[in-house]
Amino acid sequence: MVDLQMEGLAPLYKGFFSERTAVAEMGTALAPHVASRSVTVKAIWAEETVTGSIQMLVPDGEDTLARAGAALEGDGGQLDPGPLGPYLSALDGYRTSLGERYDLRIFSFGLALELWDPHSEFRCLWPAVDDPRTGPSLGPELTCRDPFGKSYVLTRDGDAWPAGLDGHKKARRALRGALGG
Repeated sequence: MVDLQMEGLAPLYKGFFSERTAVAEMGTALAPHVASRSVTVKAIWAEETVTGSIQMLVPDGEDTLARAGAALEGDGGQLDPGPLGPYLSALDGYRTSLGERYDLRIFSFGLALELWDPHSEFRCLWPAVDDPRTGPSLGPELTCRDPFGKSYVLTRDGDAWPAGLDGHKKARRALRGALGG
């Protein structure tokens, strides 16, 4: 169910992130939200920025994506990331399990969801923000990259979700495509 990939991690951390119980728990948490495919999760260490992240590529075509993007139709639509919460919760549970078992530094790894538009082949990376009181939630900004690496940023219009998005129309179109629109 979970296809785990690792980039830039030291061998010790590769062992931590591939710990079977934590991966199985994440798969169990995701099972009700993934219809028929496995989910790709990447644990990444970027030495140049000295940062780590745990990213999930949400499978395209899931009902959850359609629910999140249903109100985004048209240029004035609003995005409600609420239906994507179970994916983020599963990632947070995985990070928490590893951090508590092995190394507290794993808690510094950021969380993000990656959405893919199969029509335009854009990938939209949506980082989470960690709030010590409420836990992680999807942040106010996401970046969509075209197949050639050019980036387009979308920013939440306002202080809370659901909200409209400001940004380039190519990124809006790609996000709509990734959300099944």
